This record gives sequence, C-alpha cells and structure tokens, in this order.
Amino acid sequence: MQDHGFIYKIIDYKETSKIIYLYTKEGKISFKALSLNKKNNPYKSVLITSNIIEYQITSSNFPNLIDSGIYYSFMNKLDDINLVEAIRIIIEIINILPDDINHKRYYNLLENILINLNNNPLKYLA
Repeated sequence: MQDHGFIYKIIDYKETSKIIYLYTKEGKISFKALSLNKKNNPYKSVLITSNIIEYQITSSNFPNLIDSGIYYSFMNKLDDINLVEAIRIIIEIINILPDDINHKRYYNLLENILINLNNNPLKYLA
C-alpha cells in the first residue's frame, strides 16, 4: 500500500457498508468499504474515525476499498479529554478546508501534529 490518509468521517452506506472520508496529500477523498459491518470483516478495527491508515482503492468515480492497514491510531489514548478535543477541532478544520489549496503541504503538517499530539495535546489546543 502506498497511500495513507486521516479518516475524518464515516457514514453508513446501504445495509452493511460504509463510506470512508479521508484527508490525504491529494485532498479529501472518499471510498466505499463494502460489508464493513459484517462480523468477520478484517478492516472493521482499521477503518475508525481519527485513524491514519494506509489504503489501496479501485480507480473509479466512486472507488471501493481493496486493502487497508493502520499507519497510526489513537484508539488506546482516547481517555485523554484534551487529545479528543484536539482531534475534534482538527476534524472541524478539515471539513472546511477549500479544495484549491496545497493539500500536500497541509497534510504533512496535519500528520505531524497528529503524531505529536500524544506528547502534549494542550500545546496544540492553545
């Protein structure tokens, strides 16, 4: 897998699937994760909001997930209210980012901030 991105939103799609929204070096993208709600789906614990994932998707207008893995996860750190608040604010910022910016630059900054949040989330909240 060569690409990675930050999951900032997930919505239900049909009965057992989800649409995953990522912020990447190319900008905001979305793809279908088919059968994600099924009990034995191997991506169920990977495709969670606030994870940074590695992914591979089909090349189509509305791509499907081919493969995915965790690049960085906050799941075992979500008991820190300052960390959760910082992630919430980051997600709000991603939602309002315009399409015509240098996403590579912003994504690199975002990823650096996200990975360093563990050290001092209050610093980034300030």
